[in-house]
Amino acid sequence: DLSGVSVGVLGLAFKPDTDDVRESPAFPLIRRLKARGAKVAAYDPVARPYEDPDLAGVQLAGSMREAVEGARVVL
Repeated sequence: DLSGVSVGVLGLAFKPDTDDVRESPAFPLIRRLKARGAKVAAYDPVARPYEDPDLAGVQLAGSMREAVEGARVVL
């Protein structure tokens, strides 16, 4: 049970230096974390997929520091 556990996810794109999130390994992890009740904050320096339904309820942080601040786990 991850209810209320803060998790920071770094990297949303499928590879560095791109904004392409197709087949990103982060999205299945985010779905599982949310399903188990985790509070997820995510950051990517390039990809900003605001409209993706997998990111509903996910805090899209403006910086890496913001994404990991207070997190018990960082992926």
